[in-house]
Amino acid sequence: MARERDKVRQDLEKAEQRNLEFVNESDDLHSALEHLAEEKVSCMEPPRSCGWPGPSTPSGCSSRRRRWHSACPQAAWPSCSSCWKEAHEKQLEATEEQVEEVEMTLKNMEVLLQEKVGELKEQFEKSTGSDLLLKELYVENAHLTKALQVTEEKQRGTEKKSRFLDGKVRTLSKLLSKIAEASLAV
Repeated sequence: MARERDKVRQDLEKAEQRNLEFVNESDDLHSALEHLAEEKVSCMEPPRSCGWPGPSTPSGCSSRRRRWHSACPQAAWPSCSSCWKEAHEKQLEATEEQVEEVEMTLKNMEVLLQEKVGELKEQFEKSTGSDLLLKELYVENAHLTKALQVTEEKQRGTEKKSRFLDGKVRTLSKLLSKIAEASLAV
């Protein structure tokens, strides 16, 4: 029973550790998604210092804008601010959807972990209760064993006295029959 309780305790500790790992992982994912969203938003801004859109990347552009210039062909660049706004909004919506999916997954995992932790705590409590009952049974068994030993000792003493008295009865019977014979003979 103690082994089972220890196993439940270990399972509970593992579940709490996994929960902590998931929380840390979700924090990391949130940070990464925020960073990604900021990166995408800043990359979507038209590079103003270099005369965007243009075929080349002037040395005055920031490194982020240089990456943007090199990654996107000129034909893909929006040519007006409304297109730019549209592209920005679509990218933002896609990022928000990704964040929502990750948050939903995280919430589902947290719910599952909480259920598992609850089950393990319940099992641990049952195990602890069973352990107490088992200890009580051991104590009661020890008392009953002691009472049985005392009773067996008394029985042995009584049997010994009974044998002794049986011997006396036989001896007295013999003596009585001899006395009866002697009195009849007179």
